[in-house]
Amino acid sequence: MIGSTWRASLLLGAVFAGGAVVGGAVVSHVHPATAGANVRGHNTEEFLRLLTDSLALSTEQRDGVRKILDRHRPAADSLWSEIELRFETLRSSVRSEIRSQLTPEQQHHFTDLMTRRDLERRRTDR
Repeated sequence: MIGSTWRASLLLGAVFAGGAVVGGAVVSHVHPATAGANVRGHNTEEFLRLLTDSLALSTEQRDGVRKILDRHRPAADSLWSEIELRFETLRSSVRSEIRSQLTPEQQHHFTDLMTRRDLERRRTDR
């Protein structure tokens, strides 16, 4: 029994680590700052300020970049929504499979842990 608990804990830790790696990879490939769009709380003005400060953009250049960002925002928002939906479906499936490996007591703790984790993620996404 102790061996099973240890293995379940190890599996849970491995899945969390895998989730962090996958999440990091997704974010690094579709991070709004790289797309320059105002998505998921990322502000166009912050991105423009970064470019202006880093590249010494003129007023004309900054206005041109703003127009580009505004023009592409709907496509970026749409893409992010699609990715977010697909990722949430995957996350739900993974959690369900993990839950099936746990004892009833572990399932209860797992649900609490995932709820806290989701709340924290929502707080940091704002």
